[in-house]
Amino acid sequence: MSSRPLAMSFPTSSITQVAAGALIAAVHTAAARIGFTATVAVTDPGGHLKAFDRADDAPFLTTEVAVDKAWTAASFHTPPTRGTTTSPIRASRRWAATRA
Repeated sequence: MSSRPLAMSFPTSSITQVAAGALIAAVHTAAARIGFTATVAVTDPGGHLKAFDRADDAPFLTTEVAVDKAWTAASFHTPPTRGTTTSPIRASRRWAATRA
């Protein structure tokens, strides 16, 4: 029997704090350009929160939504925008179109 402990984990790539901050800044810039505020959550590949920011005027409930959406995207290994929408207007129009 070996006296060396078994490796229980292995290194994996992750987004850096600097990259996460740059991503948040880019989202806020894009949101301002089209006239709305944003709440942004960035997770590592395992779904652990890496960085977070909520704009001053963003509704408080967007905090939990952003974190949950980022975690779900990481869980399914998909971009957070695939198959989802953050616009209630677009969502209601899509729902109405499926009922017509």
